[in-house]
Amino acid sequence: MYSFTGNQLQYNEKAFRIQGKIWYNAPICGGKDMNYTYKTHGTCSTAIHFDIEDGKLENVHFDNGCDGNLQGIGRLVEGMDVSECIKKLEGIRCDYKSTSCPDQLARALKSVSQN
Repeated sequence: MYSFTGNQLQYNEKAFRIQGKIWYNAPICGGKDMNYTYKTHGTCSTAIHFDIEDGKLENVHFDNGCDGNLQGIGRLVEGMDVSECIKKLEGIRCDYKSTSCPDQLARALKSVSQN
C-alpha cells in the first residue's frame, strides 16, 4: 500500500487503511498482538503509538504535544480495557479545537475496535 509521509509518497507494505486513516502495523515485538501508529489530526501531537493485547491498551506513546500531560495519559490508560478508554476520553476538547490528544486516542481505538 502507498501512504503519505510528509510530502513524499512512500511504499509501506505494512500500512493499511481503516476509515480513511493510514495505519502502520509495526513489527511485532515483545509478544504484543497488535502494534499501531495513528496519525493524529487537529492536535499538537502528530502520532499516537499503542499496542492492544487481549483487549487491553498497552505502551501508549505520543509524538510531540504537551510531553508531561501526554506521558500522564499514557500511564493512566495503561492496562485499561479499550472500550473503557474510549468512553472516558471520547469528546474531550482542547481550547478552541474540536478535538484533543485524548479524543484522538479514543478515535484511534474506536476505529481499530470497529474492524
